[in-house]
Amino acid sequence: MARCTSAFFIGSLVWVVTQGITQSNKEDDGSSSVLVYGGTEGGAIAAIGLARTTRQHNLSAQIWLIEPTSTIGGMLSAGMNDDSNRGQVRAYGGLAAEFFRRVAVQYNVSAAQNASCFNGEPHVVEATFRAWLHDEGVRVLDNTWITHVNLTSTTRVIRAVTLSTGEVVHGAAYIDASYEGDLLAMSGVPMTVGREPREQYNESLAGMLLCTSTYEHFQVPVRATVNGSNSTLLPGVDSWSNMSAGQGDHRLQSFNFRACLTSADGVAIAKPVGYTRDTYVLVERYLAAMQAARKRVTLNQLFNCHAYASHKCDTNDGPPVGINPMGQETFSWPTATPLQRRHLRDVFAKYTLGLWYFLGNDASVPASVRTAMRALRLCRDEWPDLGHLPSIPYVREGRRMVSDNVFTQEDYNVRSGANLPRGTSGIRSSVNNVSVGLGFWFIDCHAVQHVSVNGIVHNEGCIQNGRDRMDAGDVFEIPLAILVPPAMSVSNLVSVCTPSASHVGFNALRVAPTYMTLGHSAAVSVALALSTARHALNATVDVRAVDARVLQATLRAQGQVLTTHDMPAGNFTVNVSCGGSPAPPPPTNGAVVVQPCAAATPSASEQWWVVPDGTVRQGGITGATCLTVLSSEAVPGHGISVGVATCMAPVGDHQKWLPGTAATDQLGKDHSGRTRDPINGFSNRTLLSAAPAPCFDPYQNLTCSCLTALAWQHTTKQLTMLWGNFSQHDDSAHPNRWTYDASTHAIRTTTGLCLAAPTPPSQLLPPIDDVHEQHGSAQ
Repeated sequence: MARCTSAFFIGSLVWVVTQGITQSNKEDDGSSSVLVYGGTEGGAIAAIGLARTTRQHNLSAQIWLIEPTSTIGGMLSAGMNDDSNRGQVRAYGGLAAEFFRRVAVQYNVSAAQNASCFNGEPHVVEATFRAWLHDEGVRVLDNTWITHVNLTSTTRVIRAVTLSTGEVVHGAAYIDASYEGDLLAMSGVPMTVGREPREQYNESLAGMLLCTSTYEHFQVPVRATVNGSNSTLLPGVDSWSNMSAGQGDHRLQSFNFRACLTSADGVAIAKPVGYTRDTYVLVERYLAAMQAARKRVTLNQLFNCHAYASHKCDTNDGPPVGINPMGQETFSWPTATPLQRRHLRDVFAKYTLGLWYFLGNDASVPASVRTAMRALRLCRDEWPDLGHLPSIPYVREGRRMVSDNVFTQEDYNVRSGANLPRGTSGIRSSVNNVSVGLGFWFIDCHAVQHVSVNGIVHNEGCIQNGRDRMDAGDVFEIPLAILVPPAMSVSNLVSVCTPSASHVGFNALRVAPTYMTLGHSAAVSVALALSTARHALNATVDVRAVDARVLQATLRAQGQVLTTHDMPAGNFTVNVSCGGSPAPPPPTNGAVVVQPCAAATPSASEQWWVVPDGTVRQGGITGATCLTVLSSEAVPGHGISVGVATCMAPVGDHQKWLPGTAATDQLGKDHSGRTRDPINGFSNRTLLSAAPAPCFDPYQNLTCSCLTALAWQHTTKQLTMLWGNFSQHDDSAHPNRWTYDASTHAIRTTTGLCLAAPTPPSQLLPPIDDVHEQHGSAQ
């Protein structure tokens, strides 16, 4: 299909049909039609799964994929490119795993290598989806949506749907794989939006709650009222005095574009039409408060950019204010019409482009931040017909189905082995309580809104619980029961991206590989229901009546991972660096490098280190120089500059390094000094690593930062500071383990590489201001 040149987007639609589109009320002849609504990653996989499984069961089926936007593949094609794609790769197989192998082939990796690419460029990802759908015989219709659902009045069965083109399609079964649950809602299935009150399922993380972790938390106090007023709040800030912890509401966690930026050749970011500087007053005030508190201000403190292929990065939130507008744009999205979502998408685009223009040009922004922002451009080869921005923002949460069984915090707690306070399970029936896939993500909710607490701005709604368990490999089973509507509702419809879950439970399910897993399982369940109905000569398809044993056997035969016993052992897949490795950052004065270890004597002064009192000091030279975070300004794709600088007294946070344990043989950098947060689950497990490939996700303000030989295979061998998962740096099979040899004073890896600081002491950079996170006075 031709790509739409409109700068608009909407939800998502996948449609699977067996016989064809009709213009009359006549029922289809003996063939079965199946419609999947939602061209998300889960919907595309559902269409492919239906094509394959119906063929295997000799059900002559023409599959249609119908999408109301110009993009097929959901957020994977709309820019999302972070560790939620990689996650726990042993937890998912089947069509999801096959997809990432197909992406690797697009980068000229032989299929025989069985390699996977989890960080493909958005245009390559979408091309992979479209080519695969074509190969399976799926007919793709984009820029089309459902306007009406024809339900039988007595049996609550969907008989037909009407498209925005006026065409009427008759189907025997349907799958809703949209992020918003539009088809479910139009079919009368009970749905909910927002957050349940804490007491509804006895969930300790439910309802409203103030953000307390370093993630999306203000480092410094920021005044919430306009100048000259003690009561008038800034635009976009609400009063916490009108709310209470644990209270339910209809608000949603914030959305933002997962856009593509590059420091290479790209499209310059221009001032958007209708730009208003006042939109960014909270950003301006946050920057001013940071500077007043003598905090180093960087671009990372306004938005993150995850490095991936070909000098590109994927924008995301993480800092307390910046790229994610919190408010009605997000709250209105789930229940908006497709046309209304087109308008909302433009609102997000205007805000995002305006933010970047503000950061690159406004005099109130520190010069270093302006320079860093102006060095970035929109990726020329991504979404060229949409102004080089994705067709949708990251729809983290839409409607959620309310079925007879609901996946709650307690259900995640029991299945994942978490140690959360006990609550109420929503899985009440043994019927359909069989696993159709494994989840691996943690309870991850972004900030919902800015609120004023005693005149100071706070973020509200953040939950970050279980990241450490995910990094350690914990997984949990997902029951079929949360994909099917309640017993008294529609029988021939199943959900993928809007399962029956509480707000808290849903946040462990809402990532692309899980959606793909559920799309595969939903497709097989529908195909089996079609087969059962045909053999029984029964015109009604009931997905709830599928034989669980047959379903699981069919899924396993197709490679789906349903339990921990199905998980392959060890590192079963090779992750290729798609599109080439990012170029190393230019060497800086005072840089630390990795080089072959010298002879086993302490004579090589540039490799001579001593580690007293939590510092890593350069030995064998005159003067006191310490391993230091020289600059917290991250180069997109490369992270934070690390080198040596004059030692400070008392020791600054950026010169304090934590010794590793005997189990890891690594050194760690503690940014915050905080202990484990019992609500959000962060722990100080930061590492000094010499990994052979880049760490991902340069979150400057989290407590997980890795000193990594990012480009040790290149000439400069420049070290940078990046955040990465624990599991990425705890594998003795890779050259990522540092040990300190007291006899030679060397900090070395298992592969004969040593930490070195070759810059002459006379050329060292001066020390920087301490960036230890402490609250200063209110601004």
